[in-house]
Amino acid sequence: MLTPEDKQQIEKIIADKLSGFIKVDRYVFDKNIQILDGRNIQLGRTTGTKIGTATDQKIGFYGKTPSSVAIGGYLNQVEASSFNTASTSFVDVTGLTITVTVVADTRVLLLFNGPVCNDTLGEYVSLTFTVDGSNIGGTDGLTFIRQPVAGYFQNASLVFVTVALSAGSHTFKVQVRTSAGTATINGGATRAIFSAIQV
Repeated sequence: MLTPEDKQQIEKIIADKLSGFIKVDRYVFDKNIQILDGRNIQLGRTTGTKIGTATDQKIGFYGKTPSSVAIGGYLNQVEASSFNTASTSFVDVTGLTITVTVVADTRVLLLFNGPVCNDTLGEYVSLTFTVDGSNIGGTDGLTFIRQPVAGYFQNASLVFVTVALSAGSHTFKVQVRTSAGTATINGGATRAIFSAIQV
């Protein structure tokens, strides 16, 4: 039978072993955590659960290097005023530039949507994206509209997913050109929007 002294000694050993694990407001693990196959993590339905409680905390998935850059993070740029050009070569659309910093092998989904027109009947407006200065759509761009009525705005949309990018800063832009006449990307109340989403 254990003596009171033996019980105290056992309790002390257990307390010493658990002191690094059980804190006042949390449990602290100093080894890897393994969850057996077929087991799930059940979360609350009211407040919810955060993975990472500060923007400088890092996490990685499927063997990737942990990073504080959120997967699925996005940026939007909105065309505040109309952009006009008579250039027959692609030029940057003022205000529609996004720069993001990513970890290695990140892909970025680029989206553009907005009203576009040419002031000349039958002429074209072509649109493209650039990634770090490289025109993704080449000479013809990624899409175009043909003007059925001079000066009539039509909705134009672009969607593109980049290749896996290297770690670091990358810049994305919307570019436009016209076949003749003047091309306009509308700003103001019915403005164009450019978005970049990490995927």
